[in-house]
Amino acid sequence: MTLTSSSFASSNRVYQVGDASDIFYSKLHRLTSSGLLQPLLLKKAQLSAVLEAFADCKHRVDETISQNNTLMRMQMPKLDQALKLAKEGKPTPQALLKDIQAASSACDSAREITARVNVDQMLGVVKKVCDRGQLKVMANELHPADYGITTDPDKVSYEQRIELFVRYVLLDPDAHQILIDLYKIAED
Repeated sequence: MTLTSSSFASSNRVYQVGDASDIFYSKLHRLTSSGLLQPLLLKKAQLSAVLEAFADCKHRVDETISQNNTLMRMQMPKLDQALKLAKEGKPTPQALLKDIQAASSACDSAREITARVNVDQMLGVVKKVCDRGQLKVMANELHPADYGITTDPDKVSYEQRIELFVRYVLLDPDAHQILIDLYKIAED
């Protein structure tokens, strides 16, 4: 499988999955995630609760992907028809474009809803099982500007910073294995 950027003018080069760059950046990402999770000093019971919520969230994501894939497959004939017209130099009928765009928007909305539900679930678990010190670590680990939130850190509330950590660290797919590894060595 070949991965490409969305533009030939992008600084991301084309590479094969399994290339050294793919492996290197994947390992670097896991190391970074470990470095963000380790300072929390989560106990076994806390990790168990987080892992249980993670499993629920992953299941929800898998369901959303499956539903979106079904919808996209149903739209393929319309998309193929639009591409055929474009290849022939003919305009795509507006009704056809609207159908395709509506399907795309529905998929986007489903992903956004799933993400929001997952963040809310994990945030609830974190607030329930973590102490104030651990929450403070979460709030201070990330720089909101790095995630396009704002360049003024004073405008990002404590709660928003914790939510940022949940969204981008705890719910990162690579976090699952790291959390399992931390569970194995955690104190009771």
